[in-house]
Amino acid sequence: MRFAYTPEEEAFKQEVKKFLAENVTPEVLAERGGGGMDDEGGPSRRHTTAFMEKVMAKGWVRLAAPVEYAGQGGDLSYQFILDEEFGRLGLPTGGNYGSGYGAIMKHGTPEQKQYFLPRMLSGEVQMGLGFTEPGGGADLASLTTRAVRDGDDWVINGQKMFGGSQTSTHMYLLARTDPNVEKHRGLSVFLVPTNVPGFTVRDIKTVHDKNRPFVYGGQWLHETFYDDLRVPQTAMLGPENGGWLVAASGLYIDRIGIGRFLGGTIRDDHIINYFKTHSFGDYEPRKDPVIRDKLAELWVERQVYRLMTMRSLQLVKRESPLTIESPAEKIWGPEHGYRAIETIAQTLGPYMQLLEGEYAPLGGEFGAHLLSAFAVSTSHGSAQVMRDQLARRGLGLPRPG
Repeated sequence: MRFAYTPEEEAFKQEVKKFLAENVTPEVLAERGGGGMDDEGGPSRRHTTAFMEKVMAKGWVRLAAPVEYAGQGGDLSYQFILDEEFGRLGLPTGGNYGSGYGAIMKHGTPEQKQYFLPRMLSGEVQMGLGFTEPGGGADLASLTTRAVRDGDDWVINGQKMFGGSQTSTHMYLLARTDPNVEKHRGLSVFLVPTNVPGFTVRDIKTVHDKNRPFVYGGQWLHETFYDDLRVPQTAMLGPENGGWLVAASGLYIDRIGIGRFLGGTIRDDHIINYFKTHSFGDYEPRKDPVIRDKLAELWVERQVYRLMTMRSLQLVKRESPLTIESPAEKIWGPEHGYRAIETIAQTLGPYMQLLEGEYAPLGGEFGAHLLSAFAVSTSHGSAQVMRDQLARRGLGLPRPG
């Protein structure tokens, strides 16, 4: 297994770095953070649009997606490099195709693949995740949203939390289709359009004060409701009552990759770079041996996380199962994330709590990380659930008791 790039991959990395240095302007970065304004005082994406047109001209948008589904058919390692370099600046590459993409690729019918995959790449289809429920907590298999067969249709009733938004065109929904079997076996996945009768989405205000680049989570979450919502049989993804494995395979893919790695470690780079150039009066944190030791620990953990991500990348390229690697990466990454947030809070002291003003480090970015610390550890499966999956599915250990 290689843990270094080939000469060709390294050359591509340098090409990407040169392109970014020549084309990323302060205006593009301002729009990335929501700071750009149009002529009428509203949010603007003009500079970002022009920048992305240059990226498209290079053939870098949707680089690793299959050609038959409107991608470039490139190598996944090159997508990894592209996502990492763009991600350092908080810029998109079109490499993250949204919830359910991997599951549709693996389990979808030819018709489902031809319809959804190109539209997910273009952004025409925006898929919300309909898994978590109000009373289920981390026990996803206890869900109560029901789908009942009615002729050639399914009628869905229930409620989901956190996934989906006002802009979602579809929901990647897990529902119970057989209540009379063991709870993991009576589930099915549906690709549910949101523009049909019976669908409602409602906003949930979060503790985040506003959307910021590099910070996990946003100002809003959402809850979705299904009231006698009717979908055809063709909306089912994978086999009837086989939804647990369909959902798990999609989540295993969603839990790995450079996007999650950067989301979990970019704050490490930012705090190290911040201390290289900032001091507090006569006190220079970069010269404090305790702080230097703490930041060194973060850097070492970050390298471990990167190696785990590259290992998963190679397994995906070989189409090997991720029975151990995906949950292990999902444990290490978020736990490193909130350890990093705790370390940054200890090194910055009360300045960590500031979200704005001249004394807020990096414009309040670290304060926003503090507000997102809990969400870091629970999204896409808590660390406790991941440990259980690693033990039982990866190592074949029996259930306790």
